[in-house]
Amino acid sequence: MIDYPPIGLRPPLWWGVEREPVDQYAGLAAASRVRYRVRNGGQLGIELPGAMLMEVGLAAAVVHPEHAVLYHLVAVD
Repeated sequence: MIDYPPIGLRPPLWWGVEREPVDQYAGLAAASRVRYRVRNGGQLGIELPGAMLMEVGLAAAVVHPEHAVLYHLVAVD
């Protein structure tokens, strides 16, 4: 689960997350934030070959301009 995502976050499909269901009135509170969880009990993220990343790349998450998203990549043999 992503506890405190950046404001305006629209995660790309490859993240494997979905919006957590919330009470219809929860968004009215100034301190309420959208939360995400791993989709359908799957795994967070995606595993791709390096050649595909070099050729195609990945879709970045959309966030408000004053926010940023850091990506952590791990090499898998």
